[in-house]
Amino acid sequence: MMERTGTMPKINVNDEVVSGFRAEVLWGMGRYVQIGTVNQESTLRLENGDTPDSAEPFKGWFVTLDRDGCNRLIRAVRQARDSAYGADA
Repeated sequence: MMERTGTMPKINVNDEVVSGFRAEVLWGMGRYVQIGTVNQESTLRLENGDTPDSAEPFKGWFVTLDRDGCNRLIRAVRQARDSAYGADA
């Protein structure tokens, strides 16, 4: 399911095995692609200033990929999928 957050499109890939976790793919047109692991039930907060009230919720870990990195990730995920589940017909 694709949704837009401001001007940034994203796709959530929900994990049906472990509740509350998902992968998120975000991108900015012509600028970047990010892949993240998100725990939507996380209560962690990151300090963002001098006071505890300025802490922001910790959403998850993200990595930014260039075009070559995207291509390598796609190949790696296909290889892992085929090894784990067999190749698609």
